[in-house]
Amino acid sequence: MFFEALSDAIVPIVPDNTSMAAVAREAQVGIVYDAGDPAGLTNATKGLIDDLDRLASASREFAPVWREKNTPSRVLDLLETAWAS
Repeated sequence: MFFEALSDAIVPIVPDNTSMAAVAREAQVGIVYDAGDPAGLTNATKGLIDDLDRLASASREFAPVWREKNTPSRVLDLLETAWAS
């Protein structure tokens, strides 16, 4: 769902202990939350609401770039790499 969100300009919310967190941080298109904090997801959702305009704009700009660079087979490779770690 994360990769689909990137390609469709949907702002992702991901836990910090995943490989997706690095992508979201690097592209500055998502919210990364502390998975160890019971209030982490709640705080991330509030952060999304507070910064929605910027995040949505960044996601709209990033989506075509993501789709151009990441064919379906490349996304499968990314998933396999993430699962192997």
